[in-house]
Amino acid sequence: MTAPRHLLLGYARVRVQPGTTRTVQVPFAVERLAVWDDTVRIDGAPEGWLYEGALRVQPGAYRIAAGPSADRLPVEAALAVTD
Repeated sequence: MTAPRHLLLGYARVRVQPGTTRTVQVPFAVERLAVWDDTVRIDGAPEGWLYEGALRVQPGAYRIAAGPSADRLPVEAALAVTD
């Protein structure tokens, strides 16, 4: 149930002239943060059968970042996911 360290949730390609700024919105579905959780059980499913586990968004703090590359992410914001 370990989430990947980095995950591309969305992107937008924009051109910005030197010395200027631009506001860009990159919407994404929070479901994209889901990872496989072996502890989730579907009601009525037999033990050890096909329905062991499910995708689940883990509660916690996430860092949403943006920039020109994965190595350079100068813009960031916090996202809190609760149960």
